[in-house]
Amino acid sequence: MLKGIDYFPLDCQFNEAMELIEAEYGFLGFTVIIKIWQRIYSGYGYYCEWTEKSALLFARRIGADSAQAVSAVIAAAIDKGFFDRTLYEQYQILSSAGIQRRYLLAVSRRKQVMLQKEYLLLPVDDLPKNVCILGDSGNNADQNASNFQQRKEKERKEKGRKEKERKAEENNPASAAASAKQYGLYSNISLSAQEYAALSQEFGIENLQRYIERMSSFQQEKGRIYANHAQKLRDWMLADRIEKPPEHSYQLEAYKALMNQF
Repeated sequence: MLKGIDYFPLDCQFNEAMELIEAEYGFLGFTVIIKIWQRIYSGYGYYCEWTEKSALLFARRIGADSAQAVSAVIAAAIDKGFFDRTLYEQYQILSSAGIQRRYLLAVSRRKQVMLQKEYLLLPVDDLPKNVCILGDSGNNADQNASNFQQRKEKERKEKGRKEKERKAEENNPASAAASAKQYGLYSNISLSAQEYAALSQEFGIENLQRYIERMSSFQQEKGRIYANHAQKLRDWMLADRIEKPPEHSYQLEAYKALMNQF
């Protein structure tokens, strides 16, 4: 499974801690920090192992004079908060809350991201949904993976349920789309039954029908479809200062019949 990332952000202006590293160790200090970040992000993504052997091989790869010189830079970086001291002392790894936060942001679109529980520096409640946490020994990876799959399956079913409800509403004879002729609507006007009822109550059925016809004709002539027909109809009638006429008995009965459909 892919763990690391191909790119990580780098500030154009470094903070005072980085300036102190450069002031004390020169170009070597800058190189070590940047190369360590590259090693972290391209490897496990949120940490890298760091032992005497790691320092020796790392020094050779970057052309440093000695592993001791590299280790001195790392020690200074830990003192200045570049890397978490507890993780280094307990597990011989280099990481930080900032590194972990940037990594999770970079892999937010991955289906699943595995993180070691004891290496975490971020609150569990703040972790994205695609994170699967491995236990201290790593032997509960299967359980965590199973929980992750169950959560994804639940989300898939919930999405499917909502889609079925949406389609059922569209196909329901009482819905706005299927009841267009009954309510005097047009095929190119999309209003829910609730929207139709609300606009009728606010401006009157006759006014609403008149503006629906106007909008339908305008869309056909101009080849334009409004994204929200209910809102556009309301905007038009408000702009024209359309007011609901006094409720005559026949109009009141028509409105009551409309509301009985819901």
